[in-house]
Amino acid sequence: MKKKETATEQLNLRVSHAMISDVELLAELLQINKSEWIKTKLGELIYEEKSKIAGKYAELAEKGLMDKKEVEKLVKRLYHQ
Repeated sequence: MKKKETATEQLNLRVSHAMISDVELLAELLQINKSEWIKTKLGELIYEEKSKIAGKYAELAEKGLMDKKEVEKLVKRLYHQ
């Protein structure tokens, strides 16, 4: 039987008690669920990192250190296009 694919995947992480306390405090102050806060921040971090990487590829292409077609391919992969 084929496993049903879902739009989400569970990620189990071990984090320090201090970090959990900080997240709980932030979530309480912002009046949001701590899991939602973590998902939002992780999404923001991923977006920022992808943008940095795309920028670095563009710089390399501008300097002639990387083929522009290859850069386009890599950037498309970054943004799932």
